[in-house]
Amino acid sequence: MFEPKAVSAITRAEQITPQSLTALLVAHNLLQGGSVSAVHKRPEGSIPVASTRIAYLELETSPGARLSIPKHLVFKFAVGSKEPFFYRDIAPEMPEASWPCCYLSDYDPVANISWLLLEDLSQTHFQTQWPVPPDYHRCAAALDVLARLHAARWNDPRLEEVYRHHLTWEQSWAGRISLAIESFPTFIDFMSERLSPQRREQYERILASSEHDWFPTSLAGSKTLLHGDAHFWNFLFPRETGQRLFLIDWNPWDIGRSADDLAYMLALHWYPERRARYERPLLERYHRALLANGVQSYSWEALWQDYQLGVIRNLFIPIWQWQRGIHPSVWWSHLERAFLAYEDLGGEARSYE
Repeated sequence: MFEPKAVSAITRAEQITPQSLTALLVAHNLLQGGSVSAVHKRPEGSIPVASTRIAYLELETSPGARLSIPKHLVFKFAVGSKEPFFYRDIAPEMPEASWPCCYLSDYDPVANISWLLLEDLSQTHFQTQWPVPPDYHRCAAALDVLARLHAARWNDPRLEEVYRHHLTWEQSWAGRISLAIESFPTFIDFMSERLSPQRREQYERILASSEHDWFPTSLAGSKTLLHGDAHFWNFLFPRETGQRLFLIDWNPWDIGRSADDLAYMLALHWYPERRARYERPLLERYHRALLANGVQSYSWEALWQDYQLGVIRNLFIPIWQWQRGIHPSVWWSHLERAFLAYEDLGGEARSYE
């Protein structure tokens, strides 16, 4: 696997030109004996609110040019430096590569923007169309990938000794949920009668409680490396049997309870009917996979309790998304599903004194 190396800053899509790519690839010995003669760009992605951050490139080279990476590539922009750090320092130490190859990356501290030149897997893998979930078997395969990822850094000292230093407050779920709590009064005013008195009271009771074990920094039990945005459309499913499944978009990686990834994946994105059929079987499968991958002293009861805490945290994600200006097609549906999951899993019965 190629290791990402720092190169000259690119912060806008217009800077992706044959000349700039030629200079970068030559400087890093990925292109010899010629140049990039043309770059064809095409937007891609079934999630409309995220597709502008990614461009799929097809390169043409001059006669005699020798390119040591594929001509079909993905160019991605991301806020901050977390994703280059993941590919440079975290990924090479992980036991299984369930992410695309990163050929080059760079970070501009002035603009606080990084970019990555990644492997294009669109010919061999696919995403299901957003917001339609994958079938059960693909969901199960995605949970297996998460179990291996979580098990690989389960209570690992590197989480605090190394990784934590590369997590800014703004780009962690702790910071995002804190911002959601700060924005709560403004959100309530905006929602007006669109938020029922009962649901407003649920929010207020949770916030007034001295019991904040659902908050992302409350990590009394086990913790691990999280993907941080583990919805099913960040998984690339193989078109043919026998190929690996890939997990993409590593800029949101975080440290926390493994069940936070699961609650985000299932409880925030699924409606009650689908959860009623598949939530418990998938969580039980995930727990078995954790144990099979070496995790010890983590019972099913502990996982279920952590999952319920993740469901409470989910209630504040739509507020953060609203505050950020994310499209209502995302946060409005999340708000409804978050409350439905909270109510289904006994949130009303929990004591918040």
